[in-house]
Amino acid sequence: MLRKTFKISSVSGFNFLVKNILVFLIFDIFNYSNRTFYIFILIYVFIQSYFLHLRFTLKKSVGFNSFFIFSRINLVLIIVDYVIFSLINKYFSFVVISTLLITVFVHSIRVMLFAKEMD
Repeated sequence: MLRKTFKISSVSGFNFLVKNILVFLIFDIFNYSNRTFYIFILIYVFIQSYFLHLRFTLKKSVGFNSFFIFSRINLVLIIVDYVIFSLINKYFSFVVISTLLITVFVHSIRVMLFAKEMD
């Protein structure tokens, strides 16, 4: 289980960095306040995550079955991520901090779900 967690965390950690750097640049540095742009960040990270998880965690080739497995795990998590993001950022002005907290929560759930698929 420790090896699985490390593999999942490595890929998710990279995605975590990319997502939070994009959020920081777009919302905090450039002060772009349109929350719908967060959806585009999530879509980009979803696609990047799909290819990285196929290569390093799921050890599957690109195809319908692998996309279905990956999507089944991640689409619900993306929706949860966006809903929490929208709710928190109505009342909290530091977008990157809220994104960090949300990502830690979602990552914990993702590790448990991916560990089941790696068996």
